[in-house]
Amino acid sequence: MTHPKFKNAYLKLDNAAEHITKVNEILQKQCPFSYVLETNTRTRQRATFAKKNEAVIDAIGVACGDAFYNIRAALDYGYWQVVHPFVPDERKRKNIQFPSCKEVGRLDEAIKQRFAHLVSQEFFDEILALRPCGDPGGNRLLYVLEKAATPDRHRDLTPVGDYKRISSDIIRRQVPDFPFQMTNVVVGSAYRDTTWTADRIDVRNIGTLLPGSFNVFEKELTVPVDVLFIITEANYRGPVIPTLNELLDLVKTILSMLERFA
Repeated sequence: MTHPKFKNAYLKLDNAAEHITKVNEILQKQCPFSYVLETNTRTRQRATFAKKNEAVIDAIGVACGDAFYNIRAALDYGYWQVVHPFVPDERKRKNIQFPSCKEVGRLDEAIKQRFAHLVSQEFFDEILALRPCGDPGGNRLLYVLEKAATPDRHRDLTPVGDYKRISSDIIRRQVPDFPFQMTNVVVGSAYRDTTWTADRIDVRNIGTLLPGSFNVFEKELTVPVDVLFIITEANYRGPVIPTLNELLDLVKTILSMLERFA
């Protein structure tokens, strides 16, 4: 049974889970990143390139920011419930939040700055064992949470498309006249990855006419595009939904540990 003092912490996690579900639903309906074939029926010029849906990207970014914030808020709320009775000074209480630091060598100091040692040696050791730091050997996800949930870091939460798994073979299966001299190409990083002039064009399979044009058509190709977070300050690059779900599960586990000391 959940400790009564931790009810709001778990409500924060429920809120985060709702935002994660929203992100997942958006991604199921429409991927924010696609890879397309463009065909000019007048010039016979064709091109392949990456394309972004900014409205979908923005919606995902906002929901992810809310999820990160609520997960972090749950962690800080649970930590506060344990620590604040041991910090009578109201000014010092402003510094009570779950500890984190970049360098493993500063971890002891960072945890003491958040007053864990005032609770008990056992509590201090439990927090230390979580290793919430950014260095190798630390709990990288906790450090990612620290950086991603800070309000002025939300600019880093804009998801990006990872096109690394697209190959010339995948494209050629859908675009038979894709140049044969292009093999094992890395795509998705340029305005036009590949352009060529076709000998002939099958107008039955060129996609839809672009608005405002009489001869330029666009067709979305079926290719694997991963949706990632890149959180530079934590040197982190990971898939959006798995990252959020792993953080949700991690903080649930930590809250269970904190409840033992409440």
